Amino acid sequence: MKKEILKKIGIVAVVFTIVIYVVITAVNANMKNSNELETEIAVKYDYSESISAKATIVRDETLINNVTDGVEYYMVNDGDKVAVGSVVAKVFADETDALFYNKVQEIDAKIAVLESLNTPYDNVSTDSAVDAQIYLNIKSLLGSVNEGNFKDRDLASQSLVYSVNQRQRIVGTVSSFNSEIQSLQQEKAKYSEASSSYIADVKSPKAGYFVANVDGFENVYDYDKVTELTVEDLSKEYIPQNISDSSVGKIVSGLDWYIVCKLSADDALSLSHSESYPEIIFSSASEEPVPVDLVALNQATKQSDAVAVFKCNYMNSTLSGLRNENIQIIINSFEGVRISKDALHDDYIQVVDGEGELTGETARVQGVYILHGNELMFREVSVIYAGSDFVIVDINPESAILKSGKTIIINDQVVIEGDDLYDGKIIK
Repeated sequence: MKKEILKKIGIVAVVFTIVIYVVITAVNANMKNSNELETEIAVKYDYSESISAKATIVRDETLINNVTDGVEYYMVNDGDKVAVGSVVAKVFADETDALFYNKVQEIDAKIAVLESLNTPYDNVSTDSAVDAQIYLNIKSLLGSVNEGNFKDRDLASQSLVYSVNQRQRIVGTVSSFNSEIQSLQQEKAKYSEASSSYIADVKSPKAGYFVANVDGFENVYDYDKVTELTVEDLSKEYIPQNISDSSVGKIVSGLDWYIVCKLSADDALSLSHSESYPEIIFSSASEEPVPVDLVALNQATKQSDAVAVFKCNYMNSTLSGLRNENIQIIINSFEGVRISKDALHDDYIQVVDGEGELTGETARVQGVYILHGNELMFREVSVIYAGSDFVIVDINPESAILKSGKTIIINDQVVIEGDDLYDGKIIK
């Protein structure tokens, strides 16, 4: 009998021990899980929604022809503005004369630089400014070399040489550049005597931008009716016109030129609902977006393809040579704080008025928990863009949007994973 009692007591003790062990384990696990957090740092983030398309550039273009036999020497560069009747090229009897004329122009440019450096620097008390300019020129030169931009490289190299020579004048290492100027003038005289005068001038028939390249697509689309183009018009296969041997280049008239492309019905809908002015990136020209205006979106039905026509008045030497291009149309841009979607929660907050004073009301809002020291704090957020696994929230939302008057800031430690989260929780 005594043994049976002891046996029952032993069984109860074992069961009790097991129960205590399970309870303690569960409590510890719960405490552990409730304090284990995964966080991320709130960072400033720029994001753009874009549409890819193949585009054709339409300009008001007038061809320039040279009716005189000879070799042309251009007086202007691509993208330069020219006036009506201005000389865009000179015609020489042969290539040697053209080369000698070019050499004279180069020498004149060097002489002009040296004459500007002969300016007295008696009132200059420090060379720190020119030292800073030399540093900037070196930085610009290295940048253009790394990017393979030969035009900018040459400009930066010339600026660097000028700044170094200027420093020599300021500190007195060189008293003047008169001897160099005299030597260049003698060299110029030699080339001037060896070359004959040019035969004729090629003048611009209109005012506008000069472009040397002629591709045969200058008159494919009617510039005055570009906003009326349809999907059928863009679907036709156009053969470029034959380029005459007498062609010297063309003049792009007017301030405006157009980018025309075909879009799917979905892309056309996205473009029409854009909340910002569109920008276009030309893949072959630059990563910098060019601002444009959407002037036409021609579509037979809402379910059919569309033709988008953009107007632009920005011009440079690179853009002046574009014709058929792959483009990215930026339809919306967002700037804010990027956080994971897993960080979003709903919680109650104390509502404040426009002055930041508590109203005594509560409201359930969307927000995130941030870890401030060892304490969790709930911060309301205003989502301005939602991606597949992240959102962008407004970094400076208006007070009317935030019921609590508080939101996250850059570098906040945002909780993206954790159990039993609540405002004011102490994390051990």
